Amino acid sequence: HMKLTFSDPNPVGMESDAEFLEMILAEPLAADDVGERLGAMLPAGFTVLEVQVLADGAPGIAKQLRGRVYEVGDLPAAAAAAAAAKLGSPLAVEVTHKGKVRQVDLSEVARAAAAPPGGLRLTLSNGAGVRPAEAVEALVGRPTDVQSIRKVDVELAPWPGGGVKR
Repeated sequence: HMKLTFSDPNPVGMESDAEFLEMILAEPLAADDVGERLGAMLPAGFTVLEVQVLADGAPGIAKQLRGRVYEVGDLPAAAAAAAAAKLGSPLAVEVTHKGKVRQVDLSEVARAAAAPPGGLRLTLSNGAGVRPAEAVEALVGRPTDVQSIRKVDVELAPWPGGGVKR
């Protein structure tokens, strides 16, 4: 049997174009075979984009993850530009985790830019300790439903042996 790990799960209700599944197989298979077999079992609407084979002992995706890239739709262009500009100076966000409240300077853990049409592209560093909805709320000045935020990409560190694998 195989061992499966979802490396970077999203908050409940958030859509994503950037999900990773790590598998340890009982016997070696070619990457193309894994992709074909997995793709045949997925529900409608799910697609295997790429399969990478890692050497035994190579770090998994979770250890390579450097940031997550989100897009927030339904923002007027001026609001998106103003939100991105806020990261040019310190911006304190109050974060509650397991009953403890702490302050995080969003300008140190995030980058943002207006993303046409009518949205905001936000990158949060791995380990930022800020949920996407909290960051968006701080930037646009109002609560944002997680369903209007979509994870569109991730930033990965270079893999051993060269290049960033996707």
